[in-house]
Amino acid sequence: MPRISTAGIKSAVGSGIGYHAVVLLDGTVQPGRPVEKVGAHVEGHNTGSIGYSYIGGVSADGKTAKDTRTPAQKATMKRLTIEAIKKYGLKRVAGHNEYSSKACPSFDVRKDELGNLEGFKAGRR
Repeated sequence: MPRISTAGIKSAVGSGIGYHAVVLLDGTVQPGRPVEKVGAHVEGHNTGSIGYSYIGGVSADGKTAKDTRTPAQKATMKRLTIEAIKKYGLKRVAGHNEYSSKACPSFDVRKDELGNLEGFKAGRR
């Protein structure tokens, strides 16, 4: 299996990829930082959170934000989120765009199925 390069997704603290997992276009999960280690995926909000990302999120021009998730990515992200709810007691999910002026994840988590799983709250604390 190919590895995700840390170039472009490198942690600000120099510990490799800041995400705990990245979901590839075909839904395959590329492991990142161990969940036991604090991520570096959203400045000021890494402690007590799990950072998942997906490949995509921009239109063909490579600049304009666009929800490009494949059905396989959506299914995998849902599975990862449900697993995190069960294993770690995850209580909510949010996108970078709720914490900063970034466009990612290129969709509104609060209106997405991910943010509306049973017993789950969407959005920022």
